[in-house]
Amino acid sequence: MKTYGEEPRKVVDLPFIEALSLARALEDPSNVEFVFRVAMETELVAKKLYEHLAEAKGLYEFLADFEWVHYQRLRGEAGLMGIDVGKIEEEIRKKGFL
Repeated sequence: MKTYGEEPRKVVDLPFIEALSLARALEDPSNVEFVFRVAMETELVAKKLYEHLAEAKGLYEFLADFEWVHYQRLRGEAGLMGIDVGKIEEEIRKKGFL
């Protein structure tokens, strides 16, 4: 599915994050190299996940701005129709949205 000309990135199939992988590695704590490899790999898996989430932030900011434009249009139309926009916004403000 394309969105605004870009193919959205999929979250790769991530192995179990840190705790389970490390628990398996620690079943044989004498294999120190294996423990380090698993620990290092789980940190990179978490890093990749956070990088993916950071990319999504831009999309969410875009969507928030898009909704703000919708709100402003509705606000303008209501004002043109003689509706007391200030009264509406006062109620919305009480709910914590403004």
